[in-house]
Amino acid sequence: MTKKFTLKQKYNIKLKKHFEYLFSNSSRIENSYVRIYYAKAFCGTRKIALVASKKIGGAVYRNYCKRRLREIFRHNQYAIVNDYDFIFVAKKRTGEADFNQLNEEIIKLLRKYNCLQLTQS
Repeated sequence: MTKKFTLKQKYNIKLKKHFEYLFSNSSRIENSYVRIYYAKAFCGTRKIALVASKKIGGAVYRNYCKRRLREIFRHNQYAIVNDYDFIFVAKKRTGEADFNQLNEEIIKLLRKYNCLQLTQS
């Protein structure tokens, strides 16, 4: 069976209490492109949220940054640990970086803090 690289809406964080739980109980990691909050899964399964502050730019630029982060997560979802919820917060440089470089930097960051599981090919 081949893996599907889709990201379903049921895996999005939507509730205010879920965000509050994550911000109060999470660990934070960051580099110059992204800040990632992660904590034990609130509902038992992994969920994610993508956030871009108004500080980084207008609506078009914020959506562009979130699309890039969503695509990176979608491509690497099977390598990322399933026991955690994640909030990816875009920084100004998220939209300026080369996509492959951004992908490598986020993977490197997740690997450094043991948020990647070893995959078997």
